[in-house]
Amino acid sequence: MKIHSYSAACITALLLFSGIVSAHADHKKKKRYDYIIVGGGSAGCIEARKLSDDYHKSVLLLEAGGNYIDDPVTLDPIWLNNAGALLVDPKYSINYPLFFPPLTTATYSEGHELGGSAAHNFLIVVRGTPSVYDGWATTTGNANWSYYGILSLMKELESYTPDATIANPAERGFDGPIAVTQYAPLNPVAGDYLSSLSTVTATPFVDDYNDASFSDTSISTVQQFITPGPDSRRSFSAYEFLKDVIDAKGHGIGKRKLTVVSNANALDIRINNSKRATSVHYTVQNNEKNEVEYEITKASLTKDTGILAAGSVQTPKILLQSGVGPAAQLNEVGIPLVLDSPQVGQNLQCQYGGSAILTGDVPFEAEAFIDGYPYMSNDHVRR
Repeated sequence: MKIHSYSAACITALLLFSGIVSAHADHKKKKRYDYIIVGGGSAGCIEARKLSDDYHKSVLLLEAGGNYIDDPVTLDPIWLNNAGALLVDPKYSINYPLFFPPLTTATYSEGHELGGSAAHNFLIVVRGTPSVYDGWATTTGNANWSYYGILSLMKELESYTPDATIANPAERGFDGPIAVTQYAPLNPVAGDYLSSLSTVTATPFVDDYNDASFSDTSISTVQQFITPGPDSRRSFSAYEFLKDVIDAKGHGIGKRKLTVVSNANALDIRINNSKRATSVHYTVQNNEKNEVEYEITKASLTKDTGILAAGSVQTPKILLQSGVGPAAQLNEVGIPLVLDSPQVGQNLQCQYGGSAILTGDVPFEAEAFIDGYPYMSNDHVRR
């Protein structure tokens, strides 16, 4: 399959590459895989499980971070208990420096463990507005990326538990593996404060801010990626899709042909003159923290069998290191050009939000999506 250039903004990028490939596990023994997934994050863990459900197919999943599926810090449903570790400790996250004058520095943080940012984030459930997905469909020319093209998949993934509100079955799923739990309706104390916010910003109250049948701007109680009940925990893709199908060494249980390699740093994708990706080059850290070089080498090219799902920063980084990106930038740093793709590394948009802590007798937590116009563009995109 040839590589095509699509613009992407803070979404998991997919690169399909060709062939059944083999891996040097110790530079002596070769092992063949039908599928290779680079990136064991929110999407990669799901893909690894779904593909390996076919016991006739072998799957290799490469994750740059460690496997902390059962780590109490990762599983804690109260994010503030472990905010320092999740944001700063390289065991759980990777931080990139940002520069916003007049501020000196700021950071952009992503998850760095099996499960990716789903194992690291604030636990708040926020779907994009329909215009985001419809924009993907326009960019790719593929209607399947539109909101109503992927809504069935979002519903299939989630198990939504409302609290004293009625869920819309046209928009929400109830039998999926990822738990989404909503807080109870706003109490009068919270209502007084938020009523003022609603009036000033012309933002309506709704039961479910992730229900697209309501307004793009809205106020309602928070929804979180946690299981309901007193023994609540974080619900994320690595736990729900991989925990019960791999052993402590990352090998598939039973007849499942799945291999999960943690601490695997993908360096580049090897691409031949026909613009077909044939292999991946990566390193793995051993227990002594020494890097041991591994290389996935080319074998018979029979089908498209690889996925690059390494996140909004690492995915374009790997593509650029592979010679796929803006020609001028690659030439400037001496990377041989494979494919001139101007949008690689461009258009990253991050969702920022303001937080307010109010003193009072009754605690509450709510989400408010307000219209920032005229200070921000009025394009129906949550930021």
